[in-house]
Amino acid sequence: MSSVHVSTKMAIAMLLCGFALATVPASATEVPKRKLGHWELTTVTPGVGKRVFDICVTDKDNIAIPENAGECGEPEVLDAGSETIVNVTCMQNGAKQVISTALSGDFDKRYHAVVKMTFDPPMGGMDHFGMTIDGKFVSTDCPETEGQVEEER
Repeated sequence: MSSVHVSTKMAIAMLLCGFALATVPASATEVPKRKLGHWELTTVTPGVGKRVFDICVTDKDNIAIPENAGECGEPEVLDAGSETIVNVTCMQNGAKQVISTALSGDFDKRYHAVVKMTFDPPMGGMDHFGMTIDGKFVSTDCPETEGQVEEER
């Protein structure tokens, strides 16, 4: 397995941890929050393709900052009409990650996200990464496994 392929999977896992993380419609000054409960996320990434994940969104979740992103600054939240743009810079083990996410939807039933990340220095040979995420609310009852349940379909 190539280091680029492993890095892509690691970046996806890192992003999904973050997107398993949030909750209530946003104003122009706050990060959007998803309704608590079971969500189905469909992701599309170059080189990996389409994958579907089941996650449990809790009150500790943050849609814009991956749980394992390291030390992150305060997110910059911008109102862009029907979208909310969230930019955040994180440092982990001396490496800088800049995450920019465009979010739209009602966050109670559905949402759409376009995520772009840059890495300095490059992570596993990658200096940037992108993905789209479509989230669909399933139920207030989460799967029995707490947190993220990755079920590739």
